[in-house]
Amino acid sequence: MKRVRTAGAGLVAVSVVAIGLLQAMLAAAPLRHQATPVELLLALVAVLAGMCGMAMLIEGAAVFGEDQGPRRG
Repeated sequence: MKRVRTAGAGLVAVSVVAIGLLQAMLAAAPLRHQATPVELLLALVAVLAGMCGMAMLIEGAAVFGEDQGPRRG
């Protein structure tokens, strides 16, 4: 369980770094420009790593537990 939370904290850190790089790239670019593929990729990494990292950090190993589906019968 501790490994899952540690991995979640790592993913949140990756998200923070991606947001920082994206902010630096946007500050250096002209005011109105189309997003480059690198900017789009950094935004995707930031969102996915942040969402998955927070879920793993908050829920822990329960994220990967078996689901008790609806009972039939």
